[in-house]
Amino acid sequence: MSLLNAAKNWAPFKINALGIITLVGADPLRASLARLVPSKFEYLPLFASQIFVDNTITASVPGFTLYNITDGILSTDLSTWWARWLLCQEITFNTTKFDIDSIDKPRSSSTIIWIVTIVASLLANACLIVVPFLMGDWYGLAASVSLIATTLTRNYMLVSLRQSVDRLVSRADNQATPVKLLLVLPSNRMVTIYTTRGITTEVLLTEATPSNERLYSLARVMTWIASGILVVCLGSACLAVQLIIISTTVGATVAVTQQVGCDEHHIGTKLEIKQRVHEGGESRKHVYVQLDLNAEQEAALLSWHFMPMEYNKHWWTAYRGLVEEYREDTAKSERVTTNGNEGETGSREGSS
Repeated sequence: MSLLNAAKNWAPFKINALGIITLVGADPLRASLARLVPSKFEYLPLFASQIFVDNTITASVPGFTLYNITDGILSTDLSTWWARWLLCQEITFNTTKFDIDSIDKPRSSSTIIWIVTIVASLLANACLIVVPFLMGDWYGLAASVSLIATTLTRNYMLVSLRQSVDRLVSRADNQATPVKLLLVLPSNRMVTIYTTRGITTEVLLTEATPSNERLYSLARVMTWIASGILVVCLGSACLAVQLIIISTTVGATVAVTQQVGCDEHHIGTKLEIKQRVHEGGESRKHVYVQLDLNAEQEAALLSWHFMPMEYNKHWWTAYRGLVEEYREDTAKSERVTTNGNEGETGSREGSS
């Protein structure tokens, strides 16, 4: 116990732990957590609990424009999680494309990874409570308990939003018509998306909302209360406890904001996103070629100012030439595939 007393009275310097806990890392955490990709470190205390108090994780992100080429529709209201997810990805200027689809069988996390994550988080959170308790630092104990309380309420809010995405994906299965989309980001980068009409309207353009608004609001209130206790108590805790709290939250916050161990290709249990890169040239002209547009879709892109006016003969001549080459190559590939399948069928019949 003498060692604990020495640690409690050890104070060679002072720090403003309260300012670090409440102010540092708010924007990176908001960007990372709001994209709704599960992190193995989100069960630990993190900085900036106020982003859940004011619910800015669900605040819309301006600057995106979605063009539905198949249906000829333009929209600027992307769901918050989808916009945040895009901003956290490595995207080229023109050649990135996404295949977004629902998963027939809900994806489940690895049992071993889940157990290790939970056990490690429980041990870390237990240390935050046990150490100040053994020291007799009641301010530190109250600060630790309040910090863990914000962790619980935060995870409830995130789980509620992820479950909402699952419900939206299930609802989107009723509209399985394939569509081609172009999405322009605030940075003016353009991505191509292949998905279904249902996922476009029900998931990408519909905000995720919790099924129980009252419980969600209660979680926000509890976060308010826990944050208030943290503000009152953390500054009065002994230096050793403050350092333990800060080191734990710093490590977890850095891991979450750097997306350590995250599976970026799955949102919830039912949505899968695959990222690819267009083959061929990097200009938008080559992207349009691979979209294999019909006359109406070309007219839509022209009206949306993706393509130059028709009197730009040089551009349109080059574009038409690339389209013909692309369609010839596609036809050759299909013939090779068909001949290969017929050959395999014939060899099986001969062997039988």
